[in-house]
Amino acid sequence: MFRLFTFWLTLLSTALCLFHALGFDHDNVVLQMFSIPSWVIAIFTSINLIHPVFLYALTILFWSLFGCFLDWLILKREKAY
Repeated sequence: MFRLFTFWLTLLSTALCLFHALGFDHDNVVLQMFSIPSWVIAIFTSINLIHPVFLYALTILFWSLFGCFLDWLILKREKAY
């Protein structure tokens, strides 16, 4: 379980959201750097108009799915050999 990208990326994205929710990220700099959904949202509207809980859910979901994709690629590669 601890060797899976899904676990670690979900854990790190949750920590990122907690860091922002607790007020340590005053200017949204850290959240903007590591949240891919916030990049996409910032193209269409101001990030301040989006409810933070929705942005946190999108961030955690994105990194979880990305971790699943990486785990799937590794599993596929291991089965090929």
